[in-house]
Amino acid sequence: MPILDELARSLPLSIKGVGRRAVRPLDPLLIRNYRHRTGDTRPVPPVMLRLAIGAGTSVDHYLSTGARAAAEVATALRDTDHPIESGGRMLDLGCGCGRVAQALHEISPTLELHGCDIDAKAVEWANRHLPYEFKRNDFTPPLPYDDASFDVVLAMSVFTHLDEALQDAWLLEINRVLRPGGLAALSVGGTTTFNRICQSGRSTNSRDCTARLRSHTALAPEQFISEPYVRNWANADGMRGTSTGYGMTFHGAQYVRDHWAKWFEIEAILPDAVNEGQDLVLGRPR
Repeated sequence: MPILDELARSLPLSIKGVGRRAVRPLDPLLIRNYRHRTGDTRPVPPVMLRLAIGAGTSVDHYLSTGARAAAEVATALRDTDHPIESGGRMLDLGCGCGRVAQALHEISPTLELHGCDIDAKAVEWANRHLPYEFKRNDFTPPLPYDDASFDVVLAMSVFTHLDEALQDAWLLEINRVLRPGGLAALSVGGTTTFNRICQSGRSTNSRDCTARLRSHTALAPEQFISEPYVRNWANADGMRGTSTGYGMTFHGAQYVRDHWAKWFEIEAILPDAVNEGQDLVLGRPR
């Protein structure tokens, strides 16, 4: 129901909260209708898990955005020494219920995929329905993996939501679990995302959060902007496992090159490369 999803973005938060709960009993019908119409038998998580990762109520939208994100990652990594088609061991950090991991596996069945997330319900669903290993992690490090475990660590829409102290902790942890010569592929909110959220009139988690974000008139290259979300009854289902330091975050390209240099040699910052205009940072562990 993409039209309903678009309408919901303009509603007050309290009405959104009621709507999220009201659509739950209709979800089996939505999934059944999608399967009847398309013949697609791929696993689809329940609507509350889809909403928790911002995928809306539409089954078509959930699967198509996962496929698009996976294709964008594959394109971004194709010119590196770790293209996903060559296999290797990849961690999808902040995997949710495995939307992107599922699509990455369709592109490269030889890729050894692992996923972890703070949402225990999403991890439980993914382990039951998808053919790879998923683990739950806490909101702060460490991860449940040994040193030098992965060739690639992918984090889509993770660093777009963490404050600076949390980001620093996770950058150090990603450095730890990457093998020497491995590759971090981390999406961040750059100028395009900032303009869409802060200058387009779109609402965010709450009126208060939206007002704070719009007090920043521009994102300078050397700037880091982070504003925390407001937690309440209407959005609690979409914030499972989070704590303080969780909100909306934007990175200037020069900030990334300067600040992240403590942990990574920044190989490239690909503007607007993934996830509706997020920048993708490619870095090698120091």
